[in-house]
Amino acid sequence: MRLGMFMMPVHPPGRSLTETLAEDTTKSILADRLGYDELWMGEHFSATTEPFPSPLMFLAGLVPQTKNLTFGTAVINLPNHHPAIVAGEAAQFDHMSGGRFLFGVGSGGLASDFELFKIGPATRQRAFMESIDMILRIWAQDPPYDIQGEFWNVQIKKAILPELGVGFMPKPLQKPHPPIHISIASPDSASAKLAGSKGWGVISGPVAPRYAVANHWQAYSEARREAGKRARPGRSTRRKSAAAARGGRERPDPPLHQPVPAELLDRHQLLPARVVHHEVQPEAARAGGRPRRLRRVAPAPG
Repeated sequence: MRLGMFMMPVHPPGRSLTETLAEDTTKSILADRLGYDELWMGEHFSATTEPFPSPLMFLAGLVPQTKNLTFGTAVINLPNHHPAIVAGEAAQFDHMSGGRFLFGVGSGGLASDFELFKIGPATRQRAFMESIDMILRIWAQDPPYDIQGEFWNVQIKKAILPELGVGFMPKPLQKPHPPIHISIASPDSASAKLAGSKGWGVISGPVAPRYAVANHWQAYSEARREAGKRARPGRSTRRKSAAAARGGRERPDPPLHQPVPAELLDRHQLLPARVVHHEVQPEAARAGGRPRRLRRVAPAPG
């Protein structure tokens, strides 16, 4: 069994960002010391309860402080960003982490972020599809770039100096790219079928009921079969949910399987958080070539 932790992260709305960053850093380092395999971090621009506009920036700070964790974005909301920026930053992080990277993307779920970036319900999914297509095309080629879309254009046709490397966008360490995972919530989400047809992973959202997760797996499996592939347990879907509240828990956490380092407990008062995942991964290559199997994510430490 492999273990992972998802953090939206959820904190009291009036808490200082400094304290939030410090606590989540401590939790992440503790999870690594306890032998957790994965850490997933969300993205929100306009909520003090979930104040992480850049999960990659936060995760980059953890790379030199950890050795066991593979880092996942859950998720980068693609309509919020120009595809070239996401492509460049994700490629850079893949190299910084030594390939310890799972590229989780989605179309967003926070109403205030939609208003902030002027993202309408009628165009949100189209923008997501255009963005991921552009990102993959950027990673798959060298200049000149001339990718035209409804929402964005990616173009470098003139300012190209091969002898100086000018005009070349970075490519990820993992080939052909980091494993891709997309977020879904509704029971009849077409995204599960899309992921199955592409060989991507699925992240069942934190508000998805259990029956919806079963529907996600069924839709994913059918799409894999139609693509001539077999959906194997341990290779395809994730479920993420978190309940975090200062001073209370849904139910008592089971004992940790090894002692918590005293210096970490003394550093901050940790928020209890429970994570229930069914974690799987598509067949994209990871650095080092290690296969990854089915995980069930245990309660988050603290």
